[in-house]
Amino acid sequence: MKLKDFIKNQIMSFFIITTLINLFIMIMGMIFRKNDILGYDAFSTPLIYAFLSILPSAVMYSAKELTFRQMIIRKVIQLVLIELIVVFACFGSKIFSDEYSVQIVALCISVFIIYILVNLISWLLDKRQAEIINENLKNYQTTHSNS
Repeated sequence: MKLKDFIKNQIMSFFIITTLINLFIMIMGMIFRKNDILGYDAFSTPLIYAFLSILPSAVMYSAKELTFRQMIIRKVIQLVLIELIVVFACFGSKIFSDEYSVQIVALCISVFIIYILVNLISWLLDKRQAEIINENLKNYQTTHSNS
């Protein structure tokens, strides 16, 4: 994959992640912190977490085509890194406190679900783009084969 395409994919993933983080923060807030009122600074939180979640995607970059096995291994490494970064960013040293164990588990599950959804959405967008390209190629071949 070209570096330019990789960066483009990461920018797209950033916005998908930001949207999904907003959704999950809303859901988790409604469950765990019903009475909290957020200020405008709360809008920066999903952006920060999305940026931190993009950093481990560096393990996915490769100048050559990865095998299916290599891709799966890198995806697992990426997920583990994202989980660690997000949990430590949210809880820091409190991660070892029993007081937050339910919230940490909920956060880890949320990160996992977001990770799966981001990959699914990206795959669907890539699939759609491939279908458009294939359709355009068929049309081109049809119109130029009569010449």
